[in-house]
Order: sequence, then C-alpha cells, then structure tokens
Amino acid sequence: MIFWYVVWLGTLFLSTCVSSYYVKLTEKSDATIALYCVYLALSQILAVKIGLFKMGVTFVAAGAAMLYPFLYQLNDMMNEYFGEKATHRMIFVAFATQIFMVMALFLSIELPAAEAEFPQEVWRTLLWSGIRITGASWVAFLITNNLDAWLYPRIKKLTEGDHLWLRNAGSDAISLALDSIIFVPLAFGGQIPFNLLLSVILGQTMTKYFFGLVDTPFLYLTRFIIDESFVDQKI
Repeated sequence: MIFWYVVWLGTLFLSTCVSSYYVKLTEKSDATIALYCVYLALSQILAVKIGLFKMGVTFVAAGAAMLYPFLYQLNDMMNEYFGEKATHRMIFVAFATQIFMVMALFLSIELPAAEAEFPQEVWRTLLWSGIRITGASWVAFLITNNLDAWLYPRIKKLTEGDHLWLRNAGSDAISLALDSIIFVPLAFGGQIPFNLLLSVILGQTMTKYFFGLVDTPFLYLTRFIIDESFVDQKI
C-alpha cells in the first residue's frame, strides 16, 4: 500500500507542476481545464470500484475518492488565479464533457459484441455504473463544485487574501462532506440498510478529508511556481 501512496503523490505532484508551469508560461487556463475534465471522466469510471483505503484506520469508499483532491485543487487553483466566474465556467464545461462521455460509453456498450476473449458483460460492468449512480454523481458534482467555487473567494475576502491554507481547506471541507451526503443516498438509498448507508457516507467523507489535507501543500507549490505577482486573467 506504501507504493500505492507514493504513486498517488507522484501523480499529484506531476499534475500540479504541469498545470502550474503552463499558467506561468502562458497566463492561460487551458491545461487546468483539460486536466480537470480528464480527472472528472476518470472519477466517473472509478466510481464503480469500491476500495479499502488504509490510513491507520481502514475506510470503505469508491475508487473515485482518490481523485477528489486533484479536482478540488484544480478548482481552487483556477479560482486563485482566474477568478470565480472562470471557475464556474470550467465546471460546466467539464460537466458537458461528462454527458458526451456517457453517451459514447452507452453506444459502445450497446454495440453488439463480436466473439472475443473479453465478454460483453465484463465490458458493461467495467464501464457502465448505471443511470442512478451516474445521475447521483452529476447532481453531487454540480452542487458541490459550484459551492466550492463560491466559497473560496469569500473566504479569501474575509481573510484579506492571507492564509491560503484556510481558504483551500475551508472550502474543500464543506464541499467534500456535502458531496458524500448528496451522492450516497441518491445512489444507494433504499438498496442498502440505513446503518450501512451512514457508514459509506462516513467512509467516503473521511477518505476525501485525508486526501484533501494532503493536497494543501501542493497549492503552495502552485503559488511558488506561478508566484504571487500573477495578475488575474480573463479566459
């Protein structure tokens, strides 16, 4: 499991460096939006797998939970350097890509399969999480990411631009918890016992909090790369 965390941290480091240096060199948000769309698409696919996250205590959560720090860090990075309106636009652009991705997956799944070693049902299981789970993830995504985009600049204003960690962690803490509270009942309510439903909500929230705390230093890395003299740009 240690190797898993090393690879995870390395991926987050690489993602931070690529998006930050692109902003520094071009003063444009293209790479940030592209990475945001990629991670959102991956989270849709990884939502199918339920994993055991061992962090001293073992939590049960969807595999997509490991990608939330990537999404929220890019969300906060966009807000920090391009503003709230640009962040909301990025969220809706990413959501539009999800609609097209799901349509493409649906078409590929419903396409009659040729004789192959890879059975149709395996393909369906791997790529299709079901209408209910997909709908629940979309509702949770739109509400919580837009909430995060709204909270971030208001915390920044309250702290007069100081305490980067506070606006990063503060906006993320509320949004990440709300994401689990919205998603889990919509996706699994009525299908699993209520006590298990609460356990999944708690497990997802604590897993997201763990990964979310780890991503805070990477926002400081973004600031170090881009530097504080960067002036907010319009997309």
